[in-house]
Amino acid sequence: LVVRSHAYGWCPSAFGMNYAERMFHELTGELPCPVDAVRHATPILATDLAERLYEAYRLGLSGLLHTTGAERTSPYRFAAELAASLGVPGRFVQLTAKPDAGSRINVEETTLNTTAFRRATKRPLPMLRDGLARFAEQAFNGYRRQIGGAESTPREMLEPQAA
Repeated sequence: LVVRSHAYGWCPSAFGMNYAERMFHELTGELPCPVDAVRHATPILATDLAERLYEAYRLGLSGLLHTTGAERTSPYRFAAELAASLGVPGRFVQLTAKPDAGSRINVEETTLNTTAFRRATKRPLPMLRDGLARFAEQAFNGYRRQIGGAESTPREMLEPQAA
C-alpha cells in the first residue's frame, strides 16, 4: 500500500516545529501569522490519518491511495479556522500573497483525489474544522507531552482569566 496525503499534527520536539505548530504558536502568542491564499491542499490531522491507515491495513488494501481531509483549503483558511478552534482573535492571520492577474490558475494545487479510498473503506474523510478542533484539543490534553512535543503554549491566553 502506498498512501499520498497532506498530514499535519504535533511533532516530537526533536524534529522541530512544523507548519501547523508554527501557526498554533503564532496565534496563541498573538503574533502575526503570515499565510497565503494561493496554494491549496486537502489537509488531514495525523491522528485521523493513522486511524484511516489502520483501517486500510485491516481491509488489506493495496496499490496507490490518496488519503486526505475532505476539504480543499488554503493556508489562509487553515489559519483562520485554527484561530476559531482555539478561540483566539483571527486578526493575527495575515494574508501575504495575492494571486497575479496573469498567473496560471492552480499552479500550486496539491489536492488529491480520494475517491478510491472512500469507496474501499465506505467512510467519509474528516472535515477541516473537525480535525482542527482535535488538533487544538491535543494542545492541552497531554497528547503533546505524551509524544515528546514542545509545551511552550501561552496557555493563559486560552483560559478564562480570574477576576
